[in-house]
Amino acid sequence: TLPSIPAIMTGRTTDNSQPVREFLQDSLVGQAMPSVLQRNGFLTHTITETVYGKYFEDVPYASTVSFLDAVPQNRHRRDALRIWNVALFRHLPHYLKMRVYTDHRWLLQDDQPAGTDSRTPFPYADDESFRVPSPNQKATWNLRQQLLDNATSDSEKPTFKFVHFFTTHTPYFLGSDCSQSTQQEYDALGHEGAVLAQSTCALNQVVALLGRLRDLDVLENTLVIITGDHGSHIDLMSEGDSSASGNQRPALTKVLPTLLVKPVRASGALKVSEAPVSLIDIPNTVATEMGLEPLFSGQALQNVSADANRTRTYYDYTWEHSFWWEDYLPPMTEYRVNGPVRVRESWSNGRLLPSAADE
Repeated sequence: TLPSIPAIMTGRTTDNSQPVREFLQDSLVGQAMPSVLQRNGFLTHTITETVYGKYFEDVPYASTVSFLDAVPQNRHRRDALRIWNVALFRHLPHYLKMRVYTDHRWLLQDDQPAGTDSRTPFPYADDESFRVPSPNQKATWNLRQQLLDNATSDSEKPTFKFVHFFTTHTPYFLGSDCSQSTQQEYDALGHEGAVLAQSTCALNQVVALLGRLRDLDVLENTLVIITGDHGSHIDLMSEGDSSASGNQRPALTKVLPTLLVKPVRASGALKVSEAPVSLIDIPNTVATEMGLEPLFSGQALQNVSADANRTRTYYDYTWEHSFWWEDYLPPMTEYRVNGPVRVRESWSNGRLLPSAADE
């Protein structure tokens, strides 16, 4: 996710030659779709992970964290509890610190959920019998609900929205109806079954938003792009990690993030394209569809034919959660793809890109 958002928002990728936040600064500040479109007369609104917030200070921006609570009072209460927890942990004797913070849980918890009177609200519960909920999924649920409740069609200017949902991702604890599953239900589904169930929930959330656009009578005149910020960590395709390793390329599930496009005034059944495109083509797709000159690197998706002779680049590395805070990304392997992505002969090894931190 960390370097993928600049690819989606600006068409730029990193070759690991500079600190990752320096790359984010250079590629996002004033150069991303919301900023460029705003300068071209659009109203824009960006909702994404907190880590990107300071790079969007020139445009209307909201962090997904801000949607953890349905009303501001809940956020204020949680912030106050955080201060109390840290103060207690700092000043209490050592033998009491484990009572304040243990098993990744603070002593003082905000057990009163937003807008409810229950301690275990639908769809999130913290009873031992339930799977451990994710704050990101909570935020996404509230975000979806606010978008549905507050959407309007009275803007006098063309409007661009970038909404970064947290959908099919660990921990897998949402059922297909978006209710929180118990540990027993998860065990019955199995890991892959839980992935599919949570994916169904995510799909239904997106469908609900598209339905809201239709109800407002703006869907026909809206360019809709639904994409993943990266491919899947779970192999659900017939050609998996084992075949990929023998073919000297990464697993296809890692390489093929979702990319769905509904142009303005498009209709008809969904079609599958084998055009050689990538995430870096999204910005110019938006610019071209909105009648603007090409403003970014990459090509417009609508201008790339299935038989185009085009080389794409894929950077492969192993992600660890600590990289959110590290100065540099880990060493990368560069792959070049020229031809159908599922064909072994389309792949060739590129450069080995060490982390600049190791130089």
